[in-house]
Amino acid sequence: MTWTHLESTAFRAVGYDAATQRLQIRFNDGSAYEYRDVPAQVHAALIHADSKGRHFNLMIRAKFAYERLVD
Repeated sequence: MTWTHLESTAFRAVGYDAATQRLQIRFNDGSAYEYRDVPAQVHAALIHADSKGRHFNLMIRAKFAYERLVD
């Protein structure tokens, strides 16, 4: 999984595995979630979005199956 640290009020970092199309998001509050079957272009658009939180809410949050990760 390749990780990208973000300058965002909502997210700390985003990890993506292209082979399995799994996207992990670590939020600034310490919680982490994994989203399944996320196309590479959706991950790339999140990384490059002006507002990462808005992009997440519109394009990822309710569109992909997910689970909360436990540290």
